[in-house]
Amino acid sequence: MDDRLRHAPVGVLAVSADGTVNDINEVARSRIGAAGDVVGAPLAEVFPRSVEDSLLLAFEGSSIT
Repeated sequence: MDDRLRHAPVGVLAVSADGTVNDINEVARSRIGAAGDVVGAPLAEVFPRSVEDSLLLAFEGSSIT
């Protein structure tokens, strides 16, 4: 993650195509209440629920309407 994203005023998660968290900025860590190091963890463990589960569906290749 470059410095602009790391210091962005919004939460940023860098996630691989298979749903593994590659990086997270402090705003995102604070917003989701991430405890400990979440880099390398599956997205579903770091961010288990979203509105209508749209975040997790996006990584399953499902269409979001």
